[in-house]
Amino acid sequence: MSQISRELQRAMAKLELMNERLVVEINKQIKLEADKTLKKVIKYTPKGSGDLKKSWKMEEKGSKNSSNYTITIYNTQEYASFVEEGFESHFVPGYWSGKRFIYDPNASGGMYVGKPGTRYKGRYMLKRATKNVYKRIDRDISRIVGRMWKRG
Repeated sequence: MSQISRELQRAMAKLELMNERLVVEINKQIKLEADKTLKKVIKYTPKGSGDLKKSWKMEEKGSKNSSNYTITIYNTQEYASFVEEGFESHFVPGYWSGKRFIYDPNASGGMYVGKPGTRYKGRYMLKRATKNVYKRIDRDISRIVGRMWKRG
């Protein structure tokens, strides 16, 4: 067996040992990044009644010890996408309860949101919060792999 073949076999064995540890370390890094992103998206969300800020959620699926681990950040308010992406002025069915408007698709009344014919810019809370996430995760993964490779 040649020197190159032995070196390749050693490298392959090292990679196999690193694989499980690597998945766990990468998933830890992804969770840390998701926690930071959730804090940022809440910070970037306009206050208003506070419902939109309070409605950001983070859902983890899969095992932290496997490559099928995913994290989703989302907002449970129906109008969140309008605030995120912007909207044309429009009528919203519902009613007032004190100083608070309650959305109700079956209500006979409602309110007009915005000046008719106006386009309102999005606030891009989630887009801003996730900007450069993949670059940071790639950087962190490279650092983790390098550190693990050196340790063996």
